[in-house]
Amino acid sequence: MIRNKITITLFFVATTFSLFSLCAEAATKIITYYDVGSSGTKYAVYRVDLEKGDHKKLFNDMISVHYSLDLETSGDDTFSEAIKAKGVHVIQLIKEYVNAKYGQSGEVGYYGVATAAWRNAKNGEQLQNQVYEVTGVAIKIITQKEEAELGYEGVVDKVHRKDIVVWDIGGGSMQFVTKDDKGDFITTEGKLAAQTFTNKVREHIKHISQYESPNPMHAQEIDQAIALAKANLGFNAANEAAIKRIIASNGGVVYGISPLHKFVVPKTLAILTGLEHKEFTRADLKYAIEQLTNKGDDVLAKYSTDRPDPEFTKNHLTALILVYATMEKMGVEKVITTETSSIDGLAARGPEFVLKGF
Repeated sequence: MIRNKITITLFFVATTFSLFSLCAEAATKIITYYDVGSSGTKYAVYRVDLEKGDHKKLFNDMISVHYSLDLETSGDDTFSEAIKAKGVHVIQLIKEYVNAKYGQSGEVGYYGVATAAWRNAKNGEQLQNQVYEVTGVAIKIITQKEEAELGYEGVVDKVHRKDIVVWDIGGGSMQFVTKDDKGDFITTEGKLAAQTFTNKVREHIKHISQYESPNPMHAQEIDQAIALAKANLGFNAANEAAIKRIIASNGGVVYGISPLHKFVVPKTLAILTGLEHKEFTRADLKYAIEQLTNKGDDVLAKYSTDRPDPEFTKNHLTALILVYATMEKMGVEKVITTETSSIDGLAARGPEFVLKGF
C-alpha cells in the first residue's frame, strides 16, 4: 500500500514538473536580432520572458560584410551583385545556425535593423526586399537618429542611468546621443566613420586607391589625419554644443558601444601595455598612435588577430586616429566601454519596432 502511494506521489510530482516545464517553455521565446552595419552583420540571441517582457542575452557575434567599401567603390552608389549575395547568405547562415542550436525548443523569431550603408545605397530597399524573400527575416532600414537612440537605450538598460552620453562609431556613420532635462533625445550625427575616414585618408593624404593600405603613416601624416577628421565630422553645430556641455558636466566621460571602443582600442592597448583596458583615456590613445606610427600592415596585423579580414588591418591605425580626433573635438577625456550595443536597445524595444512600417 505504501509502495502504491509512493508510486502515485512520484507520478503526480513528475507530471506536475512536466506541465510546469511546458508552461515555462511556452512563456519564453528565443529571438535573434540583427544589426546590419557598414562593415559587417552583428547579431545577438536572447531568451525573452513573454509574460514579464524581460530579455536575457545568450550570446552575440559578428560576420564581416564590407557594404561600405563596396558602396564607396561602386561609382554609382549601388551595391554590387556580389555584396548583395554575400549579405543575404550571411543573414541566412546566422538563421540556420541559431535554428540548429535553439529551434528544437520552439519557433525562433528573427528581426533586424540596417544602418548607414543600406540607408545610403540606391538599391538598399531592393536588398531589404531580397533578404525578406529569401530568408524571411524582416530588416528595417533605420534613420541615423533611430540608430543613436537604440544605442542609448541599450546602455541605459544595463547601467540604469540616464544622465549619460553614448558614442557609437560604425563603418559608415557616427553618432553621440543623450537626453535633456525634459527627457527628449539630443543627437549629433555624422557620416565620418571607420571605413569612410580611411577612404578620406587614402584620397587626401596618401593619394592612393581605395583598395591600397594607408599604412605606414608617419607623424606628419597622422597630424594631417587628425585635422582631416575634425574638419569632416559633420555634426549639427547646436546639438554638438549641447552634447559637449553634458560631456563636460560628466567630467569628460562617455560610454562607447562600438566594436572600435569595445575591442579595437582595448586590445591595442592591452598588447602595448600588458594591461586590460575596460576604459581608456585620450592620453592612452595618443600613446597607442605614437607606438604605431611608421608601422606597416605586417606589424598592425597582430592587433587585428580576432578580425583576420585584411581590410580591418588596413584601417586599424586610421580608426584609432578617428577616435582620438573625435575625443579632442568633443572634449571627451575618458571612454567607458560596455558590452551593450544598438542591438540591446532593439531588444528592449522588441519586434514591434522592426515590424512597424516594414
